[in-house]
Amino acid sequence: MKDSPPPSPGRLVLFGSADCVRDDALDAAVRGCAEVRRHAVGDDPEAELREEAAWADLLVTFGGDGSLHLAANAVLETGADCEIGLVPNGTGNDFARHLGTDDAAPEDALARVLGWPARSIDVLRVPRPAGEPRRAVNAISFGAIAGTSASTPDAVKALAGGAAYTAWGAARAAVVGATPVRVTGRGPDGSRFAWRGDALGVVASNGRFTGGGFRVAPAARLASGRFEVLILPDLRLTQRVALSRRLRRPGGDAPDADPRAWPPRPLVAASLTELRVESEAPLPLNADGESSEADRLEVTAEPGALRMRVPAGA
Repeated sequence: MKDSPPPSPGRLVLFGSADCVRDDALDAAVRGCAEVRRHAVGDDPEAELREEAAWADLLVTFGGDGSLHLAANAVLETGADCEIGLVPNGTGNDFARHLGTDDAAPEDALARVLGWPARSIDVLRVPRPAGEPRRAVNAISFGAIAGTSASTPDAVKALAGGAAYTAWGAARAAVVGATPVRVTGRGPDGSRFAWRGDALGVVASNGRFTGGGFRVAPAARLASGRFEVLILPDLRLTQRVALSRRLRRPGGDAPDADPRAWPPRPLVAASLTELRVESEAPLPLNADGESSEADRLEVTAEPGALRMRVPAGA
């Protein structure tokens, strides 16, 4: 599907905390919209998102990857004819890093969202034992490494903001243990992928960043029809520290964005449309910040499943 032009949405919902969505600084950005609802999130955000998605032409959520996760699943589970957008707020914000808005003021980020075209982007489908499958928009991590950013203490987040995820994650990555896993998958051309060994974790990425700014998929594109997989095998302490520094989002041009330099040894990378990871015991599982445990992970690409306002080339 071709990108549609970015008209002003007829019915716009701004969804987030009261201090975010009711900020007068947003007035100029939404002036051209026919109808605007400023929804201050209540006690049941998932139900509230479903209701707003059924009404809106464009639903803009203010938050991080977890907020985007809830909004995307509300739209996809209800089948609403609604585009979504993201204005970063709080900590984490890895998908906003991919879009280039992680450091933008809310009014500037909103103006960009309203000016971008709606594109059909991919999502990552994860089946669940009961109920509807969940979709991740940014990334899914599985294994010991998946518990690092999820376990970041609230006090540390409050003091250090987004940097908390990186600092805490790097410290935790230095002490977590590797686990035997079996990884299999299928590429876009039908080729098979297989890996077995002790791993700190496996990451399936639609976006380029995870864990609060770690660049794990420099080649990721939101409408490629595939996702990028990175396997972190067991590493010595010195290797873990060096790797954390290298994967941290660099300023300016990233040397790791060169496909010839990716992945850094001894990491293993692949571009897949299907992924299966099996473990002998339950391991941490993190999908866009939503944490759980499982002894198996299955991921399938759903090309073009979600209509979202994103910049060209993202």
